[in-house]
Amino acid sequence: MAFLKTEKPKQFQFIPRYYDEQKEDLDNRIKHIKDKVKTEDDGEYKPNIKGQFKRRHEAFYGTPAKSKVKSVSKWMMLIIYAGLVIVIVYLIMSILSKL
Repeated sequence: MAFLKTEKPKQFQFIPRYYDEQKEDLDNRIKHIKDKVKTEDDGEYKPNIKGQFKRRHEAFYGTPAKSKVKSVSKWMMLIIYAGLVIVIVYLIMSILSKL
């Protein structure tokens, strides 16, 4: 006997509109055979995701000039920090001179 009646949650009922069992079976067999072929070639299947991203990036944007980009960004950050230090010192000196 319960003081509060709670309703049961609604059940999920999904009825697929179209299901082709033969196509599903064919896709599974093709996938299984492709996996077998890949593992037989190298002995063990190892995905090369990092290499794929790198190749695709180089195909779209070309090879990166890492050393030049890093040195330019370091110099830009150094100039920005130096500018901020100069501005802060100037503001502190102007405030102290008024006192």
